[in-house]
Amino acid sequence: MNTMAERLRAARAEAGLRSARAAALKLGLSPSTYAAHENGQNAFGPEVARRYAKAFGVTAAWLLTGETEPLEKKGTAAPSPTSVVGEIARGVWIEEAAEHRPSAFLPVIDDGAEPGALVAYRLRDGSLGHLSPEGAFLVCRALDPDTSAKDGDLVVVERLRKAQGIVERTARRVRRTGGRTELVDADPAADAAEPIRTGHGKDGIDTRIAAKVVWILRAP
Repeated sequence: MNTMAERLRAARAEAGLRSARAAALKLGLSPSTYAAHENGQNAFGPEVARRYAKAFGVTAAWLLTGETEPLEKKGTAAPSPTSVVGEIARGVWIEEAAEHRPSAFLPVIDDGAEPGALVAYRLRDGSLGHLSPEGAFLVCRALDPDTSAKDGDLVVVERLRKAQGIVERTARRVRRTGGRTELVDADPAADAAEPIRTGHGKDGIDTRIAAKVVWILRAP
């Protein structure tokens, strides 16, 4: 491994993160920012290297130069709490920042029982109805692009207007019928919104499933 990008990719894989997107969510970065470092498009400096090193259990010096021991001793890294990486609010479009740090941390430790980084989103509206009050946190598993959510899963859906650089996040239920996948209202008792599908729409909006909700943590 002769380049920073190759070492970063190896460290991420060794840390159990199956994709660059999963690593980006864990770190509170946009997928494009992290991917540019991992594929060698952009270099990164000492401060960013220290951040990556802490997350992946390697040394910053090894990431930057490859001239020292790469991995910290197993068990030396303390488990980190879950990062709050965004907010859920139907109809609210916010800037998709190139890089952002987590807005808060929850005292939830990842047990590694399932693949995907453990992240959280704050619910800023009542779109989940009786399922969850406003202000609660949705603790989720970030999904890789090649991982399909199952019928009935509660998921975080991102709709992106790439031209404007803005994103809307909602929580919806996966419904699979007749070979088709639709994303519908999570709360059957709520005012029904039009089902949507993933992919690129004619309106210029890209829709994707970002994460699967594991549990809901209600605010005190």
